[in-house]
Amino acid sequence: MLLAICSKNDEADVRAVFDTKPEMVLQSSDIAAWAVGWQPKSEQIAKLSETLRIDVRDMVLIDDSEWEIAEVTEQFPSITGIVFRPDTITEELAQRLWLLPEDQNEQNRLRLQTYQDNEKREALRRSAGSYEDFLQKLATRLTLREATEADLPRISDLSRRVNQAGNGMRCSQEQLQAWLREGYHIQAALVSDRYRDLGLVGGVVLSPDRVTLELFCLSCRAMGRRLEQELLAALPFL
Repeated sequence: MLLAICSKNDEADVRAVFDTKPEMVLQSSDIAAWAVGWQPKSEQIAKLSETLRIDVRDMVLIDDSEWEIAEVTEQFPSITGIVFRPDTITEELAQRLWLLPEDQNEQNRLRLQTYQDNEKREALRRSAGSYEDFLQKLATRLTLREATEADLPRISDLSRRVNQAGNGMRCSQEQLQAWLREGYHIQAALVSDRYRDLGLVGGVVLSPDRVTLELFCLSCRAMGRRLEQELLAALPFL
């Protein structure tokens, strides 16, 4: 479960509530994304959906205004709207929502960090004088190394999920293991930037004679940084 702010207000005022009220149970660090301004809340919901890459039907809007909920649900009938009433909100949430299993807590924490880091990157992009300036300030680093057996499940998963930055080859873990035994050159691509280590985000497989590119895949999380060109340029030297 992720928490996001959807508010008709000045963003500085909203953030100040979190930063200056010690009695607040929630803190800014608990919020995955912010959509604050004076535009219709349906537009804010659309922005949050795009930012978080979550379908609107998987979102729940809690608002103390029935009019605002009606405006949003008219545009997005699949969203769940709950009117906030202090006397009944606890019971309402208990009926509509459920607690996540305990073993998902760490996964949710990492997902929240990812969304917060993406918001920082987007703020950096908006403040940069140019795209070149943004890339320089982001300080992205690409590292290529020989893949190990432990890397193969991740590379296999990327090969099956990547649609944009890839050569279209779908590889099972068993296929990668067979290639490894047969002397194919399997490289793992790891990426980090000024905010976080993104980990293994791509894979490359070359034939034993290094002539044929069997597999090329790069996660969408790493796109938009010209890493595709950097990775392809490194192939002759692998």
